[in-house]
Amino acid sequence: MGKNTLLTKRNRIIGNQRGFTLIEVAIVVALAAVLLGSLKIVPEIMAGNRANSEIAQIPRVIANVQKQFYNSANFSTIANTIVNQFKLVPDEMNGGGSIINNRWGGTVTFTPSGANSTRFTMTYTNVPESECQKILMAVGGNYLDAGANSTSILDASHKVDQTKVASQCQSTQNSIFFEAGK
Repeated sequence: MGKNTLLTKRNRIIGNQRGFTLIEVAIVVALAAVLLGSLKIVPEIMAGNRANSEIAQIPRVIANVQKQFYNSANFSTIANTIVNQFKLVPDEMNGGGSIINNRWGGTVTFTPSGANSTRFTMTYTNVPESECQKILMAVGGNYLDAGANSTSILDASHKVDQTKVASQCQSTQNSIFFEAGK
């Protein structure tokens, strides 16, 4: 056999081979692992961002309400319509009339509370577990009362009780509240 015949046979054998090398397979597996890992991390990052935005927003909204009612004897007239009318919540929350929406597709409500309505309660519904915990741990101790699912998360010395937060924020759709006064 001549030299050209061997090369032609070899080229046919190599040209007919199909499949991937071990390195190519390893690269594909590594890329798949990175993509799967990012699919898990991205929602966690987004949840953290939503919680951080709310942690910054809650004190501003409560301060706006307190300023609005500064010259009033109490909070007896507080209602979502008043909060929206005087633009005490950010525009993205103001659904018009008595509708105030939160970033989780739930509602926010403002109601008078305490003896003689000397306090008010702001309640968020539909808050996911991780955001519920993060928000209450960050700002819960700043108010007269705070909690999840109708249970206070403050201990006797008015500090946030981590055990209560963990036990009360176990649902995928929690209701959190903050009670403030003048």
